[in-house]
Amino acid sequence: LGKPVTDWNVKGIKEAEARVFYREKYIVGPGFHALSSDFLKALVVDAAVNHGPRAATKWLQRAAGVQQDGALGPITIRQVNRTDDVVLALKFLAYRVKFYGYLVTRDPSQAVFAHGWNARAAKWLERLVVHYTGG
Repeated sequence: LGKPVTDWNVKGIKEAEARVFYREKYIVGPGFHALSSDFLKALVVDAAVNHGPRAATKWLQRAAGVQQDGALGPITIRQVNRTDDVVLALKFLAYRVKFYGYLVTRDPSQAVFAHGWNARAAKWLERLVVHYTGG
């Protein structure tokens, strides 16, 4: 919105407004719309919503074997779009799960969230199997 918001502002947002916000902040803004794989795009956007677009971009760059600068430029996009989606998705998920471990190690009070975080990662693994094998 270009300004600090209150709980009231968030509760009053219309679905269409939320969709525009999410599309700009988590898909178009960081450049994820340029990813050719819809599955990988959804996975990366999910991580961007949870961890921020910069972290999601760095994990994607690491998985693709390019410089990790947190900016999705033409080199990263080209490499991602020509690399096997399954390999990228598995590497990306591995980095995400490792990050969860880092969060808990750094701050043990975060352990209460570990089950939910890992369940989310497992759900993506299940979707990956279904998407690429049909079952």
